Amino acid sequence: MTNADEFSIPGLDDGVLTPVPVRKRKSRAKPSPEPSVEAAPVAEKRVTTIIDEIEGGPNYEFVGVNGKGYKIPRGVATSVPEAVVGVLEDAIAARLVERKGPNGEIIREEKPYNLIPFRIVRDKG
Repeated sequence: MTNADEFSIPGLDDGVLTPVPVRKRKSRAKPSPEPSVEAAPVAEKRVTTIIDEIEGGPNYEFVGVNGKGYKIPRGVATSVPEAVVGVLEDAIAARLVERKGPNGEIIREEKPYNLIPFRIVRDKG
């Protein structure tokens, strides 16, 4: 194991990882005159959704938003942030569909569909 001040690089002749110490540089950044102030966290709007179950598939769907992951169970009404619903809505693919035209010719079209079938549960009231 190496400590935080070391990293490993492969040796040229032996192919073995060798720990090499790293010198820390002094920061050239000027200190800020005022301490930074973080904004208070904003309460995110939540939406209740149900992701449809898929036969033979996993019993959850993993969705990532801005570096944060959500493991959403399938077939269960779940409250998720509004941004997660945006990701689910944007998960679109296309499939090729054939149909007969008015003169009997075969017409091929791409039709969009949701990769992750889901629905939004609205309050009745």
